[in-house]
Amino acid sequence: MWLCNTSVCLIAGGVITLAFAYYFYTPLPEFAAEPWLLRSYIFAFNTANYASVILSSVTSMTQVEALRFILDLAYYDAGSQNDPDVQVSTDNFDGVPVKIFRPKAARSSSPAVVYFHGGGWMILSTDTYSEVTHLIAKTSNTIIVSVEYKLAPEHPYPRPFDDCLRATAHVLHNGEKYGINPKRVAVAGDSAGGNLAAAVALRLSQEDPDQTPPVKLQVLIYPVMQALDFNTYSYQTYSKTGILPMKLMVKMWMNYLGLSDAALISEFAANNHTSPLLKKSEYASYLKHENLPKEFQRTDFKPLGDNFGNQALSDRIEAALTDPFISPLMAPDLSKVPPAYIVVAENDVLRDEILLYAERLRKAGVPTELKYYRRMHHGFIMLGSANALNFQEGIEAVTAIGEYVKKNL
Repeated sequence: MWLCNTSVCLIAGGVITLAFAYYFYTPLPEFAAEPWLLRSYIFAFNTANYASVILSSVTSMTQVEALRFILDLAYYDAGSQNDPDVQVSTDNFDGVPVKIFRPKAARSSSPAVVYFHGGGWMILSTDTYSEVTHLIAKTSNTIIVSVEYKLAPEHPYPRPFDDCLRATAHVLHNGEKYGINPKRVAVAGDSAGGNLAAAVALRLSQEDPDQTPPVKLQVLIYPVMQALDFNTYSYQTYSKTGILPMKLMVKMWMNYLGLSDAALISEFAANNHTSPLLKKSEYASYLKHENLPKEFQRTDFKPLGDNFGNQALSDRIEAALTDPFISPLMAPDLSKVPPAYIVVAENDVLRDEILLYAERLRKAGVPTELKYYRRMHHGFIMLGSANALNFQEGIEAVTAIGEYVKKNL
């Protein structure tokens, strides 16, 4: 009887192990740097997502709230709070909570970077990004204002964008109060935060410079640029690899756009959310594969065509998809935005839209510096207190950002 029970347990354990391995396994590109660490991050995120389902079932939290709670614990801010060379404080800028990193060696009228964290507009926080913003502050000897904008799905567009815009405008109009030179202010962000940074830079470029000091620089770290086309070459190639699969990006977009119908995920993923007319529009032309730099054009790329689409859904969301403050790549005119420093990762579904945005900036006459990391993936700049778990190129990339800010701001 004991042997029988043992056999059953072994079989059950094997089945459970295989099920977990299947659920958590994600293929990696052969050129990925530090693959063991990347796979560990993917495993950890999948585990956190799985745990959030369980936690939400036994508490009053939603799954998104549970996932935020778990990730905030995982990225608990320890190191940046204990650095005697950087003072960390919190404040409220025009109703928006912010976390301020002030190097003690900073001048009385210091330049400043207003930073918007990543997380698909729905997870993570200023605390989870403290190691990143702390390192930029220390490397650049510049004040960093990290913005705690409201998150989707509870607060879809325009609330996150409005929070970021208000906090930035507050810095530009009240900089002296905080020891900031309002004529030397940059915006920065990664992923969804990069989207917000580009959108804020675009919006403020339309202001009268005599009324609002212009933003001097924008630092965009693998930013989300558009939701019109989920069939670019990079989406096709990396849709199931790395830390940002295509369906997760689609889900995040839907949350940001305030779309709660899960059945629409497949419509977006298949590019069925845009009509034939929208697929042939000027907006779609911004995403043409032949507009990529020649070294990124591929002869094996197969576009889906433009004679299909859900007309009713397209009509419902077209205004959002083509809004340049939601999708900065859709802006008809980029000539007035500030100079840009753009970080791109090869193993990223967003790679092509970022490269296309950089090309449009250059053609519009905007000074643009592109930093390309061939062996890296989306999210690689995320830093924690445990240095052994940080990607080496992530540390180097954040340090390079700080050095760029120090030199150019």
